[in-house]
Amino acid sequence: MKRVYLVSILALICGMVLAQDNKHVHPMDIAVRISASFAELRADHFHSGIDLSTSGAINIPVKSTKEGYVSRIKIATYGYGYALYVDHPDGTTTVYGHLNSLADKIDKVLCDYQYEHKTFNCDIPLGKEVLPVKKGEVIAYSGNTGGSGGPHLHYEVRETKSEHPLNPLAFLPKIKDDMAPTIMGVKAYSVWNRGDRTIYEGEQYFTNPNNKVITAPAGKVVLGIHCTDYFQQGGRPCGVVEIKLFKNDELIFDSNITDIDFDLTRNINAHIDYAEWVKNKRFIQRSYVLPGNQLGYYEGKGEIVLSYPDTLNMRYEVYDYAGHKSVLPFKLTCSGRKKARLASSPDTYQWNKTYAIDTLGISVVLPQGSLYQDEVLNIKKAKDIWTIGTNDIPLQKAVTITLPVPDSLEVTDVCILSRNSKNQVVYVGGDVKDGKITAQTRSLGRFYVGVDSEAPSVRSRNSKSNLQRSNLIMIGVSDNLSGIGEYEVYIDGEFHPFEYDYKQNMLKARLSRLRLAKGSHKLLAIVSDSRGNSKRFEWSFSLVE
Repeated sequence: MKRVYLVSILALICGMVLAQDNKHVHPMDIAVRISASFAELRADHFHSGIDLSTSGAINIPVKSTKEGYVSRIKIATYGYGYALYVDHPDGTTTVYGHLNSLADKIDKVLCDYQYEHKTFNCDIPLGKEVLPVKKGEVIAYSGNTGGSGGPHLHYEVRETKSEHPLNPLAFLPKIKDDMAPTIMGVKAYSVWNRGDRTIYEGEQYFTNPNNKVITAPAGKVVLGIHCTDYFQQGGRPCGVVEIKLFKNDELIFDSNITDIDFDLTRNINAHIDYAEWVKNKRFIQRSYVLPGNQLGYYEGKGEIVLSYPDTLNMRYEVYDYAGHKSVLPFKLTCSGRKKARLASSPDTYQWNKTYAIDTLGISVVLPQGSLYQDEVLNIKKAKDIWTIGTNDIPLQKAVTITLPVPDSLEVTDVCILSRNSKNQVVYVGGDVKDGKITAQTRSLGRFYVGVDSEAPSVRSRNSKSNLQRSNLIMIGVSDNLSGIGEYEVYIDGEFHPFEYDYKQNMLKARLSRLRLAKGSHKLLAIVSDSRGNSKRFEWSFSLVE
């Protein structure tokens, strides 16, 4: 009896140890402050992990949060910048992004690959025998590389098989969260049909509509909510996890984001009121589903039918991951008759059809599923500028546009340009054939044919030419229009891997990573913009110990 009891105790202890070992450790030994949360709303995508603040510092040691092996090293100019992927035995992968540098044994594998393949940016898959790592082992150092807006660590936990990111808060030790979500407002939309097109017409937006009444015309109505979450007082606004909408205590819509599919993440532009984001920078999350929205986060239709003089008791409940709940009761009342509706427009395009449009000397191809709902795309021409729809209409798939090349322009230098909402010139690109130029775009608006014939500017940014191994070689690069496209750097006729830091307009390399002997060296940088305009730059320096 005693032996059975002892075995049971040992089994319990082993189970507790295994359960404890199954938990990840924090990736940095600093105070944990979350500056962005899982599924937070971003331009064109959901945030796929959490951002851990480093309080403006770089080179904080980053640890593997669990035992496993480095399965992928990815180095990119944009996106995650320097990124490591670690596979774990439990079927998960952790991702560490915006790193400044890698641990020595990992950097050696990277450096060998860069020299062998003559490239800086790379995506290297690795087997489990190459770089095994222990739980808590330092694998990298935090930074600000890629598309980072400031120093921090981007951290993800993915299901290895599907590559779908999961909420990292479910795997890490508990992180302090002492605040419930904040609800800023609610917007009502009338739903009606114009010919074959379903219209969602914004009726009212209320800031903090508690104890207020939202009015809408008779007929079908849907709602959207503007909300956010904070982990601590004074922290950065983050995202909520679940939104519930009730009508007279009946749940009519539930949105709950548990994982993210990278193939579908751009559908965020259907999840939100995209026009509100473009015009007012408000992320209003729809409590209804547009027909072209492919996300599977929803239950219920969220549709409400109003008749005069209906007054309905409505309620939003908004949750964060910690389980904090914010409740917003309000009333929805019918204002009277239905609004007079306009006839169907011939410029209406259905979201689930393909269109090839030829008008005003241009062609526009909309593939099936490029729109999230039926839209009116007016195409107009003023002088040599074509307006195709408006920039507050979101696109899931790229639209192909073809414009005529003016006889006055050199064919080798032309490109398609557009003007954004701030009237700034945006490079689109394009290929020329038979006097026309064709490009793809995921933004509608104003387009015209312009010229980019100017090569990038290239110059040294080192204040001295006698350098030590601890120094950086820095080459300033900039371009007036299409942006830096390709570059190569040679020293004494041999390729060496240099990073393009677009935020600092610079090519750079740590001399400690370059395979150079002590003494005098000659550098040649060849830099091209996205239209192929190229510039050569030569510079001499000495490496001193």
